[in-house]
Amino acid sequence: EFAAAMCRPKGRIVLVGVAGLNIPRQPFFEKELEFTVSSSLGPGRNDPSYEGKGRDYPIGHVRWTMQRNLEAVLEQMSAGALPVERLTSHRFAIDDASRAYDLLTSRTEPYLGIVLEYPKDPVSPARVIGAKSPRADKNRVSVSVVGAGNFSRLVLLPILKRLEGVELRGICTGKGLTAAAVADSAGFSYATTDIDEVLGDRDTDAVFILTRHDLHGAQVAAALASGKAVFVEKPLCITLSELDAIGRAVSANSRILSVGFNRRFAEGTRLVRDHFRGSSPLTVSYRFATAEIAPEAWPQDLEIGGGRIVGEACHAIDLCVALTGSPVARVFAEAVAPVGSIRTRDDRVFITLRHENGSTSSVAYQAAGDAGGPRERVEVLGPGRTGILEDWDRVELWQGGRVVRHRTRKDKGHAAEIRAFVDVCKKGGDWPIPWEHLRSTSWAALAAVESLRTGFAIDLETAFD
Repeated sequence: EFAAAMCRPKGRIVLVGVAGLNIPRQPFFEKELEFTVSSSLGPGRNDPSYEGKGRDYPIGHVRWTMQRNLEAVLEQMSAGALPVERLTSHRFAIDDASRAYDLLTSRTEPYLGIVLEYPKDPVSPARVIGAKSPRADKNRVSVSVVGAGNFSRLVLLPILKRLEGVELRGICTGKGLTAAAVADSAGFSYATTDIDEVLGDRDTDAVFILTRHDLHGAQVAAALASGKAVFVEKPLCITLSELDAIGRAVSANSRILSVGFNRRFAEGTRLVRDHFRGSSPLTVSYRFATAEIAPEAWPQDLEIGGGRIVGEACHAIDLCVALTGSPVARVFAEAVAPVGSIRTRDDRVFITLRHENGSTSSVAYQAAGDAGGPRERVEVLGPGRTGILEDWDRVELWQGGRVVRHRTRKDKGHAAEIRAFVDVCKKGGDWPIPWEHLRSTSWAALAAVESLRTGFAIDLETAFD
């Protein structure tokens, strides 16, 4: 009210900081006043591209950004023009914090700023909680898990705990409290916030990596280099350079690498593959209906989540590779036009794949349609045969004018893929997914994104030029 009374007609009142917003209507109406709230620190505040990725605003367009404001203030402080030390009237060691609060409440002497000081050489906090002693049974596979999100806690850990011959060794997360809680509830030997503790643990045989997508590439390469068997949830990586680095790590190490392309391990997939065994070339049509997510969500960010093609449509691409039994040689992608209310395009896309053995596949990856409708449908056609897989619990196999129908439990292959990985860790043998398929699926997803960007088909033989 005081600000409104002081302001001239048609003036502007700016709120700096935090205050109540019970604005009286009458003086604002009579004087036609303007009220605005000042963003803290300056332009760039609350902008994810500026704050999270360091993308500055051109100085010719925005002179005083948040960063430049801070730089100017620090320069003034360094030059002595802003003697901020005068703002501090009292200092107390953290052990004497009670004296500081007594000063505040007793008001026995004047004070301005009160600082609580910690020791100059504090003891480093523990990075590992729990026993890290050698495992008791050398005949068991000892696994450590990096990441404790919903998939890790609700899908992976229950499966691992049901498998015989598996010892839960270490759990690593970004937050110590989360790591300790998961270790306690799941029965891990130790909890840590440092992945290097896991990679350096000689009693960890295999590492499951379930972190944010942009961390996968470097963590997979580091885990392979440390001599661990590695299972990483999809995607394997989000850039071609990461894929190339992982390829070098695979060549330099003999340990197994697998990726969470679970659909190729589903019971329905096994039935269809057996039906077409020995048949080639095949034509695969895969409709993958998925839920819409906001454009600003992290999976949509190419630098963090890799985008939805790399982050999720890779499932469909890998299944096409598995069904045809052949890596991808050529990729072309086409998305819906940016018209009407369309805010994202790479989650409403058709991806055409040409395989090395002459087979072709078409993936319709669509974040559209009714949420209650069918989600996934796969149709395979080969010489004299047809196979249909519907929503992972219904299979039709056609040959000679006759059809055999199967009803299975709704199974997307998670348990089978993890069991296959653990079995190879224990007994050796062929990888559950050949490296050629892992590399091909990852490349094809990245190539689809590039095809959308350029409007051209992308050939494998030019991908790593």
